Amino acid sequence: MKGKQRSSKPLLQPIFQLSDGTRFISPRVILYHQLGRNIITILNRIYGDEANQDADSKETIFIKGLIDITSQYPNLSACHDVPVDGTNVDFGILDTNDNTLALFELKWFVEPVTSVEIQNKDAEISKGLHEQLPKYENAIKENGSKFTLKKAFGKEIEINESFYFVLTRLTIGSGLIKPSPYKTINIRMLKKALFDTNGNLNEACRKLYDGFYYPKINEDFSLEKAEFKMGNITVIADSIKKL
Repeated sequence: MKGKQRSSKPLLQPIFQLSDGTRFISPRVILYHQLGRNIITILNRIYGDEANQDADSKETIFIKGLIDITSQYPNLSACHDVPVDGTNVDFGILDTNDNTLALFELKWFVEPVTSVEIQNKDAEISKGLHEQLPKYENAIKENGSKFTLKKAFGKEIEINESFYFVLTRLTIGSGLIKPSPYKTINIRMLKKALFDTNGNLNEACRKLYDGFYYPKINEDFSLEKAEFKMGNITVIADSIKKL
């Protein structure tokens, strides 16, 4: 039956039942309660696209945020939803000072918590890196002037250098994704890179390609063991501590 779950996950569904019928309430419902996020995640997991009717609205909000960032720099022009062979370019930025182009495949995610969620998000990011971004690059290499002239920026431009990214709202993947010549970044990293380079897109993209804004172990975070207790039961789990 649609919607029926075979098992409960304490991280997302705080009331769960053992094989003997005994029911427990996870201590995380008290220690780490995110009711709204949990409900959305469960609905998405059960009903998929039927529970995600606002995808277009999410993309519109995402793009508006990106335009708000790029509009702070007069040398940057933006485009979005541009059709190319085999796909659509979600978002692009052109630096009119040196004709540097950056193209982005957008991914709007609910931040993953469980291992299954992390794996699913990794699959989406991997698709962007290994299937969608190569189409972006091929379109520019085959006819960059046509792309910029007719579909994106309204005039013929000879692109000097181009960069390609998967751009997310939050997560950038688990680190277990197959390596790619392209990079996964989030909107905070893009905003910071443009700020640090005063809107110089080429310099910003080089910083992002070099992983300059990726969190560094024992500098930005450390790996810890977290303990959760309920009565006589202690659960020890791997965790990350922000430094």
